[in-house]
Amino acid sequence: NPVTVGVIGGGGGMGAWLASFLAESGCAVHVADVNTEFSAADLAATCDIVLVAVPIGATLDVIAEVGPLVRPGCALADITSLKERELKKMLDSTAADTEVFGTHPLFGPRAASAQGRNFITCPGRGTKWLNWFEGVLGKAGAIVTQTDAGQHDEMMSIVQGLEHFST
Repeated sequence: NPVTVGVIGGGGGMGAWLASFLAESGCAVHVADVNTEFSAADLAATCDIVLVAVPIGATLDVIAEVGPLVRPGCALADITSLKERELKKMLDSTAADTEVFGTHPLFGPRAASAQGRNFITCPGRGTKWLNWFEGVLGKAGAIVTQTDAGQHDEMMSIVQGLEHFST
């Protein structure tokens, strides 16, 4: 059976990109967004991996809502540009047998493919689904770098500061 992935916020830019990418990679993908058949709670209760891809201001609230609903042995992950608070919230909101990881695609939704694109991953709890996700990305030619959530956020503050300075 294919891995089932639920993308909460799958109607937005990166959520839609990830939903399409994962479907093309052979996953059964379900999307929850405004006016979709599935709710965030539906995805949390039925999918192997639940990806939170909502605007950063709503991420912590969505994690708190769906975290307790993720099934044992499954995973909750987010795609925000910050990781430390989000990873802690996922760890605090889920059961001890729920895997947790963060990921941050370092590109926008206009990318034609994952080939040559950078993804950061941040381990939280468990390795099965994180390894699976990194494997799917690697098979598609993405460049995957695993780092600690705190190191990620420190680097992003520098990168985003330089970006704002240059513009």
